Amino acid sequence: MKREIEISAAMNARGYRISLKINGQEFSAYSKSGGELSDITMKIGNQLEQVYGAELKTKYWKYKDIHAAMSATTRIASHLRILCLRLNGGEDFV
Repeated sequence: MKREIEISAAMNARGYRISLKINGQEFSAYSKSGGELSDITMKIGNQLEQVYGAELKTKYWKYKDIHAAMSATTRIASHLRILCLRLNGGEDFV
């Protein structure tokens, strides 16, 4: 099964938002400036699991494209978190 996957992101001084769209269905999360990266990944991961079930974790080979998209989403969120912290004069650990 070929899935159409889109990733979008937005950021301002107050926080950042990531959206992962799979075949038109959107999975998204928002984090305030200084929020934990895991907040974003857990929210999107939970939304994905509600749609694709526990099989998403147990049958990795069946969902390689979704796992790759989640990995990219995590990297993007990590960079946005750092930028957001810097924008607010906060410390980051890069």
